[in-house]
Amino acid sequence: MSDWTRERLVRALDRRDPAELQALVIELEQPVVAARALLFHKKPWLRVGPERSKEDDVQTVLTYLFNRDARVLRKFGDTPDFVHKEGALRRFVMGVTMLCLQKMCRKRALAWELLEEDMASTDHGDNAGSGIDVLDRLMDAKRAVDALSPSDQELFGLIYDKQLSQDELCERLGISPQTYQQRKSRLLRRLAQFLRP
Repeated sequence: MSDWTRERLVRALDRRDPAELQALVIELEQPVVAARALLFHKKPWLRVGPERSKEDDVQTVLTYLFNRDARVLRKFGDTPDFVHKEGALRRFVMGVTMLCLQKMCRKRALAWELLEEDMASTDHGDNAGSGIDVLDRLMDAKRAVDALSPSDQELFGLIYDKQLSQDELCERLGISPQTYQQRKSRLLRRLAQFLRP
C-alpha cells in the first residue's frame, strides 16, 4: 500500500481526476476489507442474520467515505497537531470502517445479545458463563443458523433479525402464543447443539 498524505488525498478529491480517484479507491479497499475481517473476528455475533457479502460491505463503507463530497475522508489529518506517519490513512480508514459497520449492524448486535440471553436461560449446567464467555465459545454462529431447518430459520429471522414482538409474530405465522413459546424453546435447544461445546 503506497503512502497517501493528507495533501495528496485532498488534491485528488478537489481535482476529481478519474485516474487519481481510482488509485485512491484501490488504496481504500484493502483497509476496509481488513477492518471488516477484524471486526467480525472480534464480534462474531455481528455476522448472524441475513447474508451480506464482503463486496456489499466494502461498497457500503466506500459510499460512506465518499458521500457528501467525501466529508468523512476530508477529516483525515484535519487537526492542527496531526503529524503524518506511514500507514496513517490505512489506520484512519480501518477505524471508520469498524464504526460504519458496527452502526449498520447495531440492530443485529442487539438481536444477538437477546439470543445470548435466551440461550443462557436454557443452560442450567456448569457450562453457563457471562455473555462474553458464551460468545467466546462460539464455533461459527452463521453455520449454526444455516444448519437449522427452513421453518426454524424463518422463526429465527422473525425473532432475532426483524425483532417482531410475540403478538406480531403470532399474527404473521397464524399461531397461538403457546405454540410460539414451544417453537422458540425448540429453536433454542437446536441452536444450543451447535453453539455449545
